[in-house]
Amino acid sequence: MVTLEDTVKSAPALLEQFAVIAEQVASTTKKLEKTALVGNYLKQLVDADLARAARYFAGHQFPQNDARTTNVGGSIITAALSEATGFSQQELAPIYVRLGDAGETAHEVVKAAQRFHAPAISLAETESIISRLSETRGIKNKTALLVAVLSHATPLEAKYLIKLLAGDLRIGLREGLVEDAIARAFERPLSNVARVNMLLGDLGETAVRARVDDLENVSMRLFHPIKFMLATPAADLADVARTMPAQFFVEDKFDGIRAQAHLKDGRVAIYSRTMDEITHRFPELISPLGALSVDAVIDGEIVPALGDRILPFSELQKRLGRKHIGEGLLRAVPVILVAYDLLYASGQVLTDESLEVRRRLLEELIPTDGPVRVS
Repeated sequence: MVTLEDTVKSAPALLEQFAVIAEQVASTTKKLEKTALVGNYLKQLVDADLARAARYFAGHQFPQNDARTTNVGGSIITAALSEATGFSQQELAPIYVRLGDAGETAHEVVKAAQRFHAPAISLAETESIISRLSETRGIKNKTALLVAVLSHATPLEAKYLIKLLAGDLRIGLREGLVEDAIARAFERPLSNVARVNMLLGDLGETAVRARVDDLENVSMRLFHPIKFMLATPAADLADVARTMPAQFFVEDKFDGIRAQAHLKDGRVAIYSRTMDEITHRFPELISPLGALSVDAVIDGEIVPALGDRILPFSELQKRLGRKHIGEGLLRAVPVILVAYDLLYASGQVLTDESLEVRRRLLEELIPTDGPVRVS
């Protein structure tokens, strides 16, 4: 016998339904209510839509291990909204200033345009739209593609498509809460869900694995950046003492950019905190990293340095954003990678090992001087 739940799961999940849940999530400040809303919705979806929805709730257009971007900025969104709704860009500007959010602006002007359409954009089509925007070259072509979609979108569809393109749903739902929702929905330990998401860099695949209880024996995927562990600010020393264990490790924070280096068989890739590959920006680090004796994932900070002297961050800024780093700039602003953690080595994931073990292995792996150093 086919149940109502089976019917719901077999139907394509609509962006409008996702948006309704997102609106409900935004309307409450209670974390448990947020996770319950998300979890109950996710349980209804087939695996492919479960993966999409999990990523979208976290504000990800693609899996975090996927380097693609849409390169759709405010100017493209504004031009597309103007053409799709009949509002001039001059009329859109004060609406955006008042609402402070591109998605909210899209909702208001699509609703005001009174071009009534039934909800029709599925999560699969949303994924296709985002992928096509990533593949499309040129501002005019991207704008035309977005106009075609917005011209037939409902206000809620337009709102959340634009929010996804902007990279932030702004509904009070960070990735950690989506992990919690997945864990509660499928009755899995949150620590397991968070660990698998960190290793895979894909909250969607993590959600599907959680449903079928396949969270064990997940291996590190080299050359796919894993989630960075970020610092949490403390108000003062008393706050540190309150939140930290009796003994903890303190080291200097260098003023550079966070970096994660993956290396295997001479191949090297360096990723930024935003999980973008930045290897080409630091060519002098490729050879020393490639010469290390084992496959590894190293966490650290790239800083400008002359010998043992760390240079101001303003020097490093001269190299950031450059498509090509010339010999003159390499000589003027040399860099080093200050390594302070070892996440993977010799086929073993080390994130569950003690810091003492990881530091010892790191110090055994990396020479005492040179462009790659242990902090």
